[in-house]
Amino acid sequence: MGNRTAVLGAGITGLYTAYKLAEKGKHVVVLEREPLMGGLAGNVERKGAIFDYGPHTFFLDDAMKEEFYRIIDSKEVNVFRTNAKIKFGNKYYHYPLDAIDILIKSNPIVIFKCLSDYITAKVKMKTSHSIDDSAESWIINRFGETLYRIYFEKYTEKVWGLHPKFIAPSFTEERIPLLNLRQTVKATITKAIKRLIRGEEREKFTYIVWGHYPKKGPGAFFERLANKIHSNDGIIHLNSKLNSIHLDGRRASKVSFEKDGDIKTIECDYVVSTIPINELVKQITPKADSPILKAANLLRFRAVVFVNLLVKKQDIFEARMLYFRNRTFNRVSETNKFSNELVPKGLTGLCAEITCDKDDETWNADEQQLCDKVLRELEEEDFFVRKDVVYSFVTRKEHGYPVAALNYKENLNILRDYINNIENLFVTGRQGLFRYLQMDHCMKMGFEVAGQILSQSER
Repeated sequence: MGNRTAVLGAGITGLYTAYKLAEKGKHVVVLEREPLMGGLAGNVERKGAIFDYGPHTFFLDDAMKEEFYRIIDSKEVNVFRTNAKIKFGNKYYHYPLDAIDILIKSNPIVIFKCLSDYITAKVKMKTSHSIDDSAESWIINRFGETLYRIYFEKYTEKVWGLHPKFIAPSFTEERIPLLNLRQTVKATITKAIKRLIRGEEREKFTYIVWGHYPKKGPGAFFERLANKIHSNDGIIHLNSKLNSIHLDGRRASKVSFEKDGDIKTIECDYVVSTIPINELVKQITPKADSPILKAANLLRFRAVVFVNLLVKKQDIFEARMLYFRNRTFNRVSETNKFSNELVPKGLTGLCAEITCDKDDETWNADEQQLCDKVLRELEEEDFFVRKDVVYSFVTRKEHGYPVAALNYKENLNILRDYINNIENLFVTGRQGLFRYLQMDHCMKMGFEVAGQILSQSER
């Protein structure tokens, strides 16, 4: 058994890193503060039903598909095409947005205004120097004001808790919701108009992606990873809160954590952290300098509250997920459409996601109050009546989405520079890198970090 690595966090990146290291004979200890593995991509079981913390589907390229099916048998996985819609006004549109769908369903005057503004914006981009000093200016400079007001402004503020003028433009390009409209506008609308004029057959929907979803939820995949870690003598500690990371010079030498009321310490050659980067920095001893701790305090995450329902009704939605701009919730998913093995026969599981800030009114709201509010709004959408609901409960995740305020990169770079001076500390994953990442990207990062450690340990 070789070098010892402490992995902080048992989400997908942490578990996958541990699995790849343990597979190569390295001693691995995983620390997870929650009672269950999976992090934000995990799930919880109630009343015989399995609920995700919002649906988490694996979108895999060929390389990661091979890795994925080394862990879990293909017979235990459903494979399907993405199927989501978003509500604008009283109509549901394909999500990601599809130009032909928009052309068919939208007011022609609005479509004309959107195209006119878009063309004007493109001309301005080529003939004058447009300043991108926020998400708002970045979007308007590329799509025009009409598209921005209709499709971007309100939903973006709702999800991230900041008006787009206070969000960094660089983050907008990477991952602001509905940004795939850029592809729609550029690559689809003009082609769609030409096809309609020429009477050509419509091309297949551009954005269809195949998803891979364990029939028993993502937790089944994490259980398989854990089993492989254990079979290679790796250790996973749940309900274990990080206490400190001790530095000797420029290397992390010990990690202490609290479990069952006791403080325990493990010596390590490497540390891999997937926990929130701002929380990581605060746990390092000797303590970081004041400017570094200040930068850590200025980075924040958007929290998520999940309202979960069991309903005596089948096929409630026409899509797996529905997005809403004008409701308390951002998105509602129907779990049966991911797998019919997630809920008891005759019932349907729904999960409504509400973004908020920790300790705000929504976060602190009474469970019954939250359930009643979501139930009322779903009733108003005519999906079901209240008597159809047989059970409801609430779950919460503090670190849901990294908030890219205007100065976030400045603060993030301060933390990165500090961490980069610690030779054997690797920071990765969604919360560790302060990036909005998909499941397959998290797997790849675990693969890459494990590769770096293996390479260093063999020198």
